[in-house]
Amino acid sequence: MKNKILAILVTVVLLMSVLTIGVFAEENTGVESTAETVDTAETVETAETAEETTEATTEATTEATTEATTEAPVTTTGETDTTGTTGTTETEKTWFEKNSGLVIVLAVVVGIVVVVSVILLVSPKFREKFFKFWKDYNAEFKKLVWPTKQQLIRNSAVVLVTIIVMSAILALLDLGFQKGTEAVREFVKIIWPM
Repeated sequence: MKNKILAILVTVVLLMSVLTIGVFAEENTGVESTAETVDTAETVETAETAEETTEATTEATTEATTEATTEAPVTTTGETDTTGTTGTTETEKTWFEKNSGLVIVLAVVVGIVVVVSVILLVSPKFREKFFKFWKDYNAEFKKLVWPTKQQLIRNSAVVLVTIIVMSAILALLDLGFQKGTEAVREFVKIIWPM
């Protein structure tokens, strides 16, 4: 009985973790760094004033920096909000906007439960099939053979060693490709200087 409860708990946790992947995969598009704004302003100013003197470029960069650090976006409440000392600005969001993915996942799970419950109440044929499925499930679950503690430790060690070895191989391949592309780039610069 204890193993059955544990298996059901693990299944529920895995199901919820798969369903909540979308929550953590959302992009944070509301944050813009003033350093990025300054870099963009410097690039534009440098392109426009390429023929001017260094003094004029410095003055334009200073103006762009001043403008980028003094402007803050308007929040949804109509107030300006500047956060942190690094100069990042962020629009204020409501709890629902911040956690919309979680709300959607919970709504889908609740919707599935409601639909199955209604079908169970309305359709006797579905009810018979549903309970037959659970009886068959229990019969198959009783046939499960759980590994011993030694088997579990041995199998876990094999998995961990495999992960470590494959990670080392992938790291070496990545390093080799990185150094190889740098060498090819330098070779091309020597042969065909720009």
